[in-house]
Amino acid sequence: KAFGNKDAFAAYVQQNAQAVRELAQFGSGIGTLPEMVSGLERGGLLSRGPKAAGKAIGGLPGKAVGALGEVAPAFGRQFQTFLDVAKIELWKARRESTPREQWPQEIEAIEHMLLGSRMESIGVPAGQALLERMLLLAPSYYRGGVNLIAGLAEKGAPGSVYRQGIGSYVVGATATFLAAALAAKLSEDEIKERLNPSNPKFLMVPVKVGGTKMEAGFGGIVRSYVRLAGDMAETSIDHPEDWKSLAPDKNPVSKWLRAHAAPVPKAAFDAFTGRDFMGKETDVFSLGKGVLP
Repeated sequence: KAFGNKDAFAAYVQQNAQAVRELAQFGSGIGTLPEMVSGLERGGLLSRGPKAAGKAIGGLPGKAVGALGEVAPAFGRQFQTFLDVAKIELWKARRESTPREQWPQEIEAIEHMLLGSRMESIGVPAGQALLERMLLLAPSYYRGGVNLIAGLAEKGAPGSVYRQGIGSYVVGATATFLAAALAAKLSEDEIKERLNPSNPKFLMVPVKVGGTKMEAGFGGIVRSYVRLAGDMAETSIDHPEDWKSLAPDKNPVSKWLRAHAAPVPKAAFDAFTGRDFMGKETDVFSLGKGVLP
């Protein structure tokens, strides 16, 4: 509904006004685009660009040109609505069983469960926030993942949110992987290897796409952190000398940072090394494509 109807979310908010007020009171970002897709706001480059391109082509009907410029804001509106409805429904389900003095922590836990963390509202200095946004693809998303894992040890209602979120992810992801692995007729030994976080094929299953074998499986920042921990453990046990190097093919932290860098520092790294993250040689055209939306 939200993709095609600008008023769909507003109507939903009216039906849940009390829950929305409570969330907003304690810093939840209801009604605003998440940081990682904030460029899709109406009037931004991604909404003005298609309109300008359509006019430059010439001969396109006015409705077609207007429709081009509506796609980006509509997608952003859909993305924001999906997450906001999730926050509101989670809060409605938990507010009655949460002591009022724990409401701020509970709402913060719900934000983190949905992998969000608004840097300004938690007191991150403006300069630090800007630097993080320049260096990393979506720093609030990464913060949300860290806080979700760190919150596992919290007591009370907020801690149960973190444990429920992580527990559901671990059980669901593992069960889905095992079902897919059995359907793909992987051997027992291969399944065990793919349950090892230090294995690049962790929770991945081989599939054929157009005659080409590819690895498919769960993504997301939680899996990324588990893989990083597995890589760090393997390096410390089997190749401790690699910690002396900053090269991504040896140092797991450097490898992780390069994979999650923002477009500009990523392009600079590729230009300096002459190869991209996948090991392919880079040129002017590939570097240019790396910074495009």
